[in-house]
Amino acid sequence: MSHTHTTTRPRGRRAAIGVLAAATMSLGSLVAAAAPASAATGDITLFALPAGSGPSAIAAGPDGNLYTANTTAGTVSKVDTSGSVLATYALGTGTSPLSITAGPDGNLWLGLGGTANAIGKMTTGGALTTYPIPTANAVPYDIAAGPDGALWFTERSGNKIGRITTAGAITEYPVPTANAGPLGITPGPENSSRMYFTEGTAGKIGYITMAGQVTETVTLPNGSQPNGIALVNNSVWFAQTGTSSLGHLVNDTTVAQIAVGAPIGGLVASGSDAIWMTAVQSVLRANGQGGVTGTYALPAGGVGPAVSPVMGSDGNVWFVAFGSQQIGRAASGVVPVSKTAPAITPATGLTPGTPVATSNGTWDYASTYAYQWQRCSSSDVATCANIPNATTASYTLTTSEDKQYVRAGVTASNASGASQPSYSAPVAVGSLTPTPKPAPGPATGTTASIGNGASMQIIAPNKQKLGKKAVYEVVFTVTDVQGTVTLQFQKKKKGKTVANLPITSGTAKYSFKVKKNWKKGTMNVTATYSAAPTSPYNSAAVKDTVKIK
Repeated sequence: MSHTHTTTRPRGRRAAIGVLAAATMSLGSLVAAAAPASAATGDITLFALPAGSGPSAIAAGPDGNLYTANTTAGTVSKVDTSGSVLATYALGTGTSPLSITAGPDGNLWLGLGGTANAIGKMTTGGALTTYPIPTANAVPYDIAAGPDGALWFTERSGNKIGRITTAGAITEYPVPTANAGPLGITPGPENSSRMYFTEGTAGKIGYITMAGQVTETVTLPNGSQPNGIALVNNSVWFAQTGTSSLGHLVNDTTVAQIAVGAPIGGLVASGSDAIWMTAVQSVLRANGQGGVTGTYALPAGGVGPAVSPVMGSDGNVWFVAFGSQQIGRAASGVVPVSKTAPAITPATGLTPGTPVATSNGTWDYASTYAYQWQRCSSSDVATCANIPNATTASYTLTTSEDKQYVRAGVTASNASGASQPSYSAPVAVGSLTPTPKPAPGPATGTTASIGNGASMQIIAPNKQKLGKKAVYEVVFTVTDVQGTVTLQFQKKKKGKTVANLPITSGTAKYSFKVKKNWKKGTMNVTATYSAAPTSPYNSAAVKDTVKIK
């Protein structure tokens, strides 16, 4: 039982073990070696855990390793992305770990069944602190970090949703339907301030606000058995084991049902265009609309069902082979993703003969790096061209770079392939003044490229009431954005411009109140990013419309 939620922040996840386990096979003996140099999408490899582990869940840890909740043995195993078990930590008699996820405090958080009936906080070194759940025999089936900095968990037998702060204070909230069997739980869409959960027995989807108000929002067809739940492209999706289908919560009262042809129990998002699901003897891949694009059988001798999918730090999908002492890895086809651009040091006072070096920048899912230095006739990156044989992380400037600019490109690779290069901002050699960034072109949609493999997106509410405030965000795919954002709100002759919004950790936010004299109708919102002259990215603009009620 572990947790999977969003694409750029891997967690763990749980699946419908009780339902799927009926189809398990006898324990096989396949043990994997190190990852291949390259792997086709869907290639599955199994890795052995210590004998008697009995894993139920897996999570991606804050240190880049994977952690398995071993229910039978009462242990947690730390596994690197080559599949090697680095350590196994005993949790104590009667702990029976059922679920696991990474917390916002850098620890692992576990749902402990058995006589422990507690939530556990474990360091990456294995030191455990337990916090008893007030309800007896609660069965903490799934656990996830919430937008409020706390951890939220489902109580399958206790029929409650629990909240625990990182200091260990637990609050419980009853589910309205008796014996509903709450199972999976996930943070809701951006700015919803909710956790969404599945009710496996009652066949419902519910949510709980950060203030503890519980709402059962959708009742599903009989026999659906909803279980794993995840946030994909800012929407809630869930697995329905009983009907072999995916559910997409289009809004809080409408569900799109998508048949997948297998009794899935867990799911995880992989980037913005893929959903991976675990089933009885297979792992499935779907596109961002839920259409199945691949079904990959577990290797011969592997025990199913596959449960608890999670994105590892290597960009692959990891899962538990339930009923065995093994975990599995499915090659996802995800190549490294840049989060911050490389940077050149030193960046000032450069002259011919100066040795310079580049950082790698920061990346998701990267294993190795390659380099290429470029010479530019101006600070406009369109004038840059490769310097022959300048392909290491360091370079000594020559007279050819005098009164020119240089920048460094870094390409990251993993078993699925190579990224597009990410470039540093051009730096001047000799006495030069950077030229201003070109003005952005007109906005054409809600997303736009800012160059260097990065993009920006405006996140606006679908509707906003007159006289009420709503939060508008401009989110960048990288966190080292330099510059400011300007928001323009326009409804016919009424308008407001908010200039020079700061960008913090890749996000600019503004709370906008629609004046009552604006009247009802459609409001246009435009966000313009003005890149700083030293930014490795370009200026751009995005737009959206909001219905004023």
